[in-house]
Amino acid sequence: ISKIDIYKGKIYILDREREALFILNKNGKHLRTVGLPGDGPGDLMSPNDFFIAQDEKIYILNPLSKRIEVYNKEGVPIKRIPLKYPSIVSKPSAILVKDSKIYAGEGLNLFLSVFNNKGKYEKTLLKRNVPIEQPGEYIIFEPELRFFSGDNSILLFDSFRGIFGKITENGAVEVTFSINSRHQNERVSQIQNRVKEGKNK
Repeated sequence: ISKIDIYKGKIYILDREREALFILNKNGKHLRTVGLPGDGPGDLMSPNDFFIAQDEKIYILNPLSKRIEVYNKEGVPIKRIPLKYPSIVSKPSAILVKDSKIYAGEGLNLFLSVFNNKGKYEKTLLKRNVPIEQPGEYIIFEPELRFFSGDNSILLFDSFRGIFGKITENGAVEVTFSINSRHQNERVSQIQNRVKEGKNK
């Protein structure tokens, strides 16, 4: 299961292995399935994240192909949005949609980028200080994104370090916090040392 969300009393479950989004009522009864495995229009390939917009359109991210499949609230495919990154080395793993803008989070160089509703790259809000030249060069993380209710800030969760960050629309980091930073930092340090030893070998 890649993601579970609740919207207007319905439960949405994104299954990466089955390559489909399952919609249930609050009692767990299956209502409909969105998407099918494949590479055609409306198909899904190892989907990683989804977002339900205010107009109830469903956006599902195919990270490997860097595409978003868009469906209406009944689950009928509407369009496909390819995310046109400025760098070949990129792998989106999380999306948000608001005011004709797509916010995409990734764990390589561009932690948080903005695209228009056609997938054209507009700007980067957060990026790595030292760019990665090829995947696997450094430890990466797959961020999770949410909007803060009541303002235009974005909550970014670094699942590798266990750190939350509140980020403005302009990319300014307002605050970072962690509920268990000491334990998480020890675990991260252990993993980083193993990777370093492996590279040395």
